[in-house]
Amino acid sequence: MEANQLIISILILAVLIALILYFFSRTKKKPLESPQENYILGLKALLQGQDDDAYRFFKNAVSGDTENVDAYLRLGELLRKRGAMDRAYQIHWELSLRRNLTDSERMDVNLAMVDDLFASGRYNEAGKMLRELLKKDSRNVRFLKKLLEAYIHTEDWVNSLPTAEKLAKLDRGNYNEGTLALFRILEGLAKSKDGNHHKARLTYRNALHYDPECAYAYLYMGDAYLADNRPEDAVDWWRKLCEKVPSKAYLAFERLESVLFELGKFTIVAEIYLDILERDPNNTRAMRALAKIQVKMGKINEAIKNLQQALSIDKSNPAIISELIDLYKQADQSEDIVKLAEKYCVSPDSRSDKFECSVCHEIINQPEIICPSCHNVGTVEI
Repeated sequence: MEANQLIISILILAVLIALILYFFSRTKKKPLESPQENYILGLKALLQGQDDDAYRFFKNAVSGDTENVDAYLRLGELLRKRGAMDRAYQIHWELSLRRNLTDSERMDVNLAMVDDLFASGRYNEAGKMLRELLKKDSRNVRFLKKLLEAYIHTEDWVNSLPTAEKLAKLDRGNYNEGTLALFRILEGLAKSKDGNHHKARLTYRNALHYDPECAYAYLYMGDAYLADNRPEDAVDWWRKLCEKVPSKAYLAFERLESVLFELGKFTIVAEIYLDILERDPNNTRAMRALAKIQVKMGKINEAIKNLQQALSIDKSNPAIISELIDLYKQADQSEDIVKLAEKYCVSPDSRSDKFECSVCHEIINQPEIICPSCHNVGTVEI
C-alpha cells in the first residue's frame, strides 16, 4: 500500500515538473536590447540626469558595437565626471589610435583627451598636445580656444596674446581689441609682481594701443608708478581714467582718496568727482563717492541730495539705500523715511557692489579681469 502511494506521489511530481518545463519552454524570452537601443537608452538617461544608468547602457552599447565612437566618448565623459580621469583618458587615447575615424570624430576625440588633461590639472600637457594639433590645423577655433584656456590656467601671458590675436581674426564676436588689451594687462601685472614696474608700465601703454578706453590700463599704470614711489604720477594716471572712461572711474576712487590724503590734497577729491559728473551726469558711483566726501566735510544735507539723486537714477539699488539710511540717521530725519528705506535692505552685504560674469553668471564682490569661476578673460562686467 505504501509502495503504491509512493509511486503515485512520484508520478504526480513528475507530471508537475513536466508541466513546469512545458510552460517555460512555451514562454518567449524578452530579447536583450540591441547595441543601438542601448545607445539610445543611454542618451535618454543622460538627458534625465541618470548618469549611472547612462554608463551601463553605453557600456552595453560598445560591447555589442565597437564602432560606436560617440558611445565611447560619452563613456569617457562619465568616467571623468566620476573623477576617474586616467580611465577616461585611456578610453579616449585608444579611440585616437583608430585609423577609420572621420575628421569630425577625430576632433571630438582629441578634444575629449584635452578635457581629460584639464580635469586632471595637467594644463601644460594639454597645451603641448594642442600645439601639435594646431600644426596640422592652424585655424581650428576649438583648438585655439582650448589652448588659450590652457595658457590662462598656467598664467602664460606671453603666449596667450598671440593666441588671442589669432582668435580675434577668426572669431571677432568673442575676441576683440578690448579682450586683447586685457591679455596685455595680465602680462603687465605679472611683471609688476616680479618687481619690474617699469616694464609693466610699458606693457600697459601697449594695452592702450589695442583699446584706448581700457580702464585697467590706467588703473594699473597708476599702481605701477605708486610702487616706484611716484604718487603724483599715479594720481595723474588715475585722473586720466576719470577723464577717459568716467563710467569706470570708480575703480580708482579709493586709490585717489588714499594717496591724495597722504599728499595733503584731499580737497581735490571732491573736484575730481564733480568733474566726472560733468562728463557723465548719471554716474551714480561718482554721486555716492562725492556724498562720502561731503559727509567728511560736514555737508550732510548735500550728501543726502546726492544720494537721493543717485537713487532716482538707479532705483532700488541696495548699496545706495544703505548709505542713504546712514545719512538719514545722522541727520535725525523722520523715522518713517528711515523705515521705508530699510525695507529695501535685504541682506547684510547689500552695501557692496556686485559684479556678474556674462558667461557663467557667477556673482563676485569685486571686479576681476579673469572670472574666478569659469576662467574667461574680460567677462566680468564692470
